Amino acid sequence: MSVAPADALKRATRALQWRPLEAVELAGHFAAFFLLGCIAGAALGTAAARIRRGTFLAIAVSFCAALELAQLFQYSRHARLTDFMANLGGLLLGTSLSLHWPPVRRAGVRCRMVLRRFPVQFHSALLTLIAITWGVAGLQPALGGLRMDWRKEYHLCVGNEPDRRRPWQGEVRYAGVYGRALTPDEVERIYRTRTGSSPRQHFEDLGLLAGYDFTEQGATNVTPRGALASEELAIDLPKDSSWSAEESGGVLIRKGVLLRTRRPAAAMSEAIERSGEFSVEAWIQPSDLRQYGPARVITVSSGARTRNFTLGQQGAAMVFRVRNGINGTNGYRRQLQLRNTIDANLQHWIAVYDGGVSTLYRNGRRAGVADLRQPALQLHLGSGPQSRFITMSFVVLFSALSASALLHRIDTALLRHALALAIGMVLAAAPFLVTNAAAGGPAHFGFVSAAALAILLYPLAWSCTTLRDPMLLRPCSQTASPGT
Repeated sequence: MSVAPADALKRATRALQWRPLEAVELAGHFAAFFLLGCIAGAALGTAAARIRRGTFLAIAVSFCAALELAQLFQYSRHARLTDFMANLGGLLLGTSLSLHWPPVRRAGVRCRMVLRRFPVQFHSALLTLIAITWGVAGLQPALGGLRMDWRKEYHLCVGNEPDRRRPWQGEVRYAGVYGRALTPDEVERIYRTRTGSSPRQHFEDLGLLAGYDFTEQGATNVTPRGALASEELAIDLPKDSSWSAEESGGVLIRKGVLLRTRRPAAAMSEAIERSGEFSVEAWIQPSDLRQYGPARVITVSSGARTRNFTLGQQGAAMVFRVRNGINGTNGYRRQLQLRNTIDANLQHWIAVYDGGVSTLYRNGRRAGVADLRQPALQLHLGSGPQSRFITMSFVVLFSALSASALLHRIDTALLRHALALAIGMVLAAAPFLVTNAAAGGPAHFGFVSAAALAILLYPLAWSCTTLRDPMLLRPCSQTASPGT
């Protein structure tokens, strides 16, 4: 999800601001790049002696800077100067130790000797590590990753965050929150009613928790209708509020204006958390297609970084964020974002969340879906279909390579490789199948394509490894010459 160049400049300015990170997060960045530096030093080996220090430093700085600069154009990521410094420090220290500190160099030599002496044990450990890592990542939805864990002290806000850092501008005619997942037929019914003869109707029969009609000209406040209707959830309007001149026109929200409930929406958050499903309705007309952040249309949150849910505008895209174990407290990791769906016209949006499945409807028609029941990749390698496909392919491939080492006693090469690939496929598919069975998710997750790619890459990968040399997979007593 790319960023407009104009907004990238603003993000770059924020990235240069020094903001202290949590100690655990900073240590994680440093440790990850320290390990990367150790690997780089081991890979360079004697070739590193021919690289000047200035040249190596320039390469390291450029690499770390490129990572942060790339994040300026990814809305799901945030570039930070502190990240750059932690990454660079870890990379330089790890590389220097692996190249110049004798204890680390000797440890590297010993590791290589051990790996050549005990290849079967190494591949057993590697296969176990892959199984555990992939299993933990793939089973997240089945092991509580969809638990919502919503906060009860957040207000419901329209047009901005409580800290006023994500302003939205435009016309709002209606905003509502429902305590269950609306069906496609119900969504179409609401849309036809809004654009028909009864635009101000409240659909309490569909599980409306709180619905706000902003079309009453000259109103000083809006009291909600629905199961949770109360003065505590009423929204006070600014004294200088203005309304659209059109028939049934809504209130106009200017930059910096915040409409929020008088008291926190605790009962609403509790009801939704208990049911695990909800729907959000917004009948709006943006005044600008260059609103980013995303700019908050409707949100239940405490600020720009923590929320229960958010429906917002990101340029010409609509964004729907929901807080749960997979998405995190900001709800952005697997947010649903639909590009080129917002225009300058009056439009009706309904966002539906049902046990891990987020759906956006525009003008009564389904516009996009994000299904968290497909196991999320909590390995920071991406979570989209393409990343999932590539990662699963490599899980099958490397699992099969290690399995082929463990099956070295099978003399028939074709049978050995077929069994190895079968083990890799089972290991890769198991977390998906378990999660789909536990969370009721879809059975299609791109496994066939990933397995096909792994099969195509397997012969090349196997030929490039020492696995093809059977002498390396025999005990040392068998590889010794008769005269020893």
